[in-house]
Amino acid sequence: MQNVTKIKIALVLGVCQFWLTSFVLYLNTKGISLEQTYFLLSFYSILIVVFEYPTGVIGDFFSHKASIIIGFLLYSFSLFLFSFSGSIYYYGLILTITALGASLVSGSDIALLHKASKNFKKDLSQVKFYSFIMAAVAISTGGFLSTLDLKYPLYASAFAFLLGSLFLIFSKNYKNERIAGNIFATATLGFRYAIANKELFNLIKISSLLGAFFISLKWFYNPLFIKLNIPLDYWGIIIAAAGILIAIGVWVFNKFPEKNITVIFFILILSIFSIGITSIVALPIVAIFLNQLLRGYIETQLDVKINKAIKKSIRASVLSLKNIIIKVESSAMIFFFGIIIQRNSFLVMMSIFAIGIFILGIYPILKIKKLQSKTI
Repeated sequence: MQNVTKIKIALVLGVCQFWLTSFVLYLNTKGISLEQTYFLLSFYSILIVVFEYPTGVIGDFFSHKASIIIGFLLYSFSLFLFSFSGSIYYYGLILTITALGASLVSGSDIALLHKASKNFKKDLSQVKFYSFIMAAVAISTGGFLSTLDLKYPLYASAFAFLLGSLFLIFSKNYKNERIAGNIFATATLGFRYAIANKELFNLIKISSLLGAFFISLKWFYNPLFIKLNIPLDYWGIIIAAAGILIAIGVWVFNKFPEKNITVIFFILILSIFSIGITSIVALPIVAIFLNQLLRGYIETQLDVKINKAIKKSIRASVLSLKNIIIKVESSAMIFFFGIIIQRNSFLVMMSIFAIGIFILGIYPILKIKKLQSKTI
């Protein structure tokens, strides 16, 4: 088996989140109230933001491969620990281990793939395609496993991460190229480089803006489906279909990688606006499907461009910085969603999102095109 294939299999196994389907219910059965559960999830989100950049720097300074292996093992261990009963403090401690494990993987995963790959665009597209398929399978399978025993999704996820770490352990080692004398200099360099490189800076701005919206959109589904009077039985089917369309978008990028990003951005804005037109039941669903298809394409296109613009020695640091921005922006979007939807219709809310994303996103896109035209 080729070395890059081992890495790709490991990264795809890293999205097997069987446990997410029933995690809230699982904690409730352990005596953790709904309020405490969402407090724990908020705590976890904060930890991810805190750990994200330092762990990316660690991957750049020491080893991307080691960072991912340790991250996978910590993640697997923490999921096993969840199977035991405990207080809110016990689960808070476990979530701290989970957040550390996830952060050690984030950034270093793509950096390692970039090192091993001879055709990064193709390999990244394949990883993203199969990751979205695997994520959809894991979520649906997690629901089935939960009907048998609520611990089974935890065990299945833990096994997937453990298996992923084994694939990486038996893969080739790659020596990191250090251009900074110590780990603190590496941290500073990654931040300064992301800001100083104008093309990279604008790519990060548009990528994080769209990434934050795509993450936030999943929290819009439930109230939207209720508004459209869609039976609960169909919710999972619609969400799974949307996930498959993301994978198809990645596949389309792999076949036709040079489509105009500006045109795709305008169609994306139109799809966001259309999600709010709830007077026609089918239109918001079709708009979601189009939105997720475009997501698969434009996210992959931006990821390829970002990695092309980054120096090898600080790749994980810069990617972790981008991930922090995505998480902060998505948290803000979800917060404003809660405020807006209580006072306004879906049409007003999605119009605000569409206009806001257009205003914030059109400048970096035009700037990227201008900078790239100068290099041709």
